[in-house]
This record gives sequence, C-alpha cells and structure tokens, in this order.
Amino acid sequence: VTGTDGAIWWRSMNPSEEWTTEWDRVDDVLSSVGSGVSVTGVLPDHWFVFAAAASGELVYAEYDGGWMHRWENLGGTVVGTPAALLSEEGRVDLYALGTDNRIWQRWMHSGTIWQPPAFLSSSVRSEPAVIGWTFSYVNIFTRSPSNTLQHEMYQTYWTEPMTTAFPMPEGKPSAVSRYPGSADIFVKQPDGIL
Repeated sequence: VTGTDGAIWWRSMNPSEEWTTEWDRVDDVLSSVGSGVSVTGVLPDHWFVFAAAASGELVYAEYDGGWMHRWENLGGTVVGTPAALLSEEGRVDLYALGTDNRIWQRWMHSGTIWQPPAFLSSSVRSEPAVIGWTFSYVNIFTRSPSNTLQHEMYQTYWTEPMTTAFPMPEGKPSAVSRYPGSADIFVKQPDGIL
C-alpha cells in the first residue's frame, strides 16, 4: 500500500495463513509515489509493483527474493493507479489511464523488454479495473463519460466499449474473477454504499 508518507508499505502471509505482525516500509529502494500501487506476481517470490510517480510518470519496481532496483520509468504520464494483470505464465499486462482520458496498455514476458504502449480507443473518466484468464481474454471496467459503468473486452481484438445503465457518478470500479468466465464488479456509490 502507499502510506501517508508517500512510501510503499507491505505485509505478507505465510503458507499457514498467518499475517506478519508488522508493516514493513520499503526503504532505500522505492521513492515517494503519487498513487496507489498495483501488484502482480509471476512466481511465488517474484512480483512487479506499479504506480504513478509523484510527477505522474508510470513506474515499476521488481521484487525477486529482494528488491531488484529502484523505480524504473515506463514512460508516459498517467492519472491515478495503474492496473496490472498476469494474463499467462510470465506475461504481465499493464493498463493505465492517460492524461488524454484513454486507457493505454503495455506488456512484457518476464525477462524481456516492455513492448511499446498500445492506446485503446475509449474515452473514460476513471482508472481501469482489469480481470482476465489468458492474454487473449481480458476485461477492462471503467467509468464512462456519461458516469455509468463501462466494459471493454479483448478476445483476439478489442471490442467497442459497452456502457451499462448502472450509474457511477464518482470513483473507479474494482473487479475480481473467482473462476474463468466470472466477473464480480464493485462500485462505491455517493451515499457510501458498495
């Protein structure tokens, strides 16, 4: 998580499902960030952390039994928290809201270079929530320009955005897939009800 000091803090759960007792501050590796963080793992002790820097650049750090490096700049300027997805073994897909109000994507296979950004066609009003089951089946949920829940899907190509009638006057959605083919979407309403 991002702390009030702008640093990254983390806790872990061991195989017997017990949380560590204290939050650890990631010192001397990750400088202050300007957003929440998104994390995806490629192996049990190997993961990537993504965020927007305080200046808005999209950045990431890699943990492989220990922090590999300080924040690496992926280029571009983003708004809010990016969304990361492990779409197949070793492949990391990253989605973020650009300053042009479009979602853009970058991806890499573990151990290779990041591919150039691919801009999606939609205009949105929130950071994305992303779920997927393979690299060829991805779902993105955002807040549409008309303040309703918007859904885009990738199945070998991106579909046109589908706007639902579900009102979403503020905030961003969260999404989880409990099994292949499922999607549970969470949205906070102005009255605070989820």
